[in-house]
Amino acid sequence: MKRNNIIVLLFAVLCANMLGAQQVLTIDSCLDLALKNNKALKEHKISEEKAKQVKMQVFTKYFPNISLVGAGYMTLDPVVKISDENIKDHDMRERLDNFYKNFGESYGLPNSISLFEKGMMGSVTAVQPIFMGGKIVAGNKLAKMGVQASELQTEVFVRDLLLDVEQNYWLIASLEDKVQTLQTVTQLLDTLHSIVSVAVEAGVAKKNDLLQVQLKQDEIKVKKIQLDNGIVLAKRNLCQNIGVEYNDSLQVDTLWYEDNEDISLPSADMVQTRPETEQLKLQLKAGKTKRYMEVAEALPKIAVMGSYYYGDIMGMNTEHLKSTYNANGVVGLTVTVPLTGWWEAGHKIKAQSLALQQNQLQYEDLTEKMLLQTYQTYDKLLETKAICTQQQTSLATAQENYRLYILNYQVGRASISELLEAQGMYLQASNNLTDAKINYLMAMKRYQALTK
Repeated sequence: MKRNNIIVLLFAVLCANMLGAQQVLTIDSCLDLALKNNKALKEHKISEEKAKQVKMQVFTKYFPNISLVGAGYMTLDPVVKISDENIKDHDMRERLDNFYKNFGESYGLPNSISLFEKGMMGSVTAVQPIFMGGKIVAGNKLAKMGVQASELQTEVFVRDLLLDVEQNYWLIASLEDKVQTLQTVTQLLDTLHSIVSVAVEAGVAKKNDLLQVQLKQDEIKVKKIQLDNGIVLAKRNLCQNIGVEYNDSLQVDTLWYEDNEDISLPSADMVQTRPETEQLKLQLKAGKTKRYMEVAEALPKIAVMGSYYYGDIMGMNTEHLKSTYNANGVVGLTVTVPLTGWWEAGHKIKAQSLALQQNQLQYEDLTEKMLLQTYQTYDKLLETKAICTQQQTSLATAQENYRLYILNYQVGRASISELLEAQGMYLQASNNLTDAKINYLMAMKRYQALTK
């Protein structure tokens, strides 16, 4: 008795662990996981950070450009060595020798000089731009627009990602709903199999009727396998989107259907709030700034420069004379006027002006297309809602039709083929309603995403 209690207890613990391990995902949890774990979204976030780093990089152009230079050298032999041996004239060489013997040694003068034997130097230079034609200001504006553009791209991606996650989620829910429908049909076929078996044994039905029922049962089994495979594939796709590991115990919440959403009529104002419109406006602003940068290329540029030097590069080294390190500084003003660049800059400015016209046309064209897309999405929403209503009526009709065929078959007024055809119509109507619910749900989500 105790042994049986232990076995029951272990079985209960095992079942509890299995239930605890089962992972149930809701639509909200899937959306949250996608925002946290989706790899493509993480790439967009990195792109945002890269754009911010570029903005900070361009901002440094406002500050002085400071550089340090240091160098040193040492030769095996002096590069330049001057002594009386370098004098070819014999008389002159003797006179210099006599002069050195009489006066040079007493005054500590060398009889030879070596240059560039070893030396070193260091300097620090600072260049502060005063006026670069407005190029630095325009560059910082473009860098700021780059950050905004990256953020808008991420916003568009997040919107599409969440729609894709919802599409995958409700695909799983719809497939599982179809599995439940198959289970209902399986039960109906089992009941029909029993009815036909009794009729065959009583001699009021043909054996072929029973074979047709068995064939339909086999078809349902095949459809069940296909649906199970579709569910596994859809779950794997959902797991990849939300960044979680797939497991066989993964379940999604039950299918739901809402038809009471507040749907506003489309208008041109809705297009203006979309991130794509903001991107187009940003593109126009960037085009104007790029044109200004081309103008800046043709303007004079002014900068202040300061430099400080310390070292010795002559490398003088003799018995009595040694090199001394010296220091010096310089401050200057540089003015650069691109005389021959004006001609080239004029063509660049003209080309940028034409590109700006293209951007304006593109803005007008794409905003019109986005408004058309909004109207199409709204029409699709109304269409799918009407289809849902129609499919609900069709399902109710198919259910009643199947019930009547069962009664007529039992009294001999309908054949088994007609009955199975009615059963197929019921299955198809049920699946059509499930698809209609999903289509309406996703049409509503798309419209809300485009008009929020």
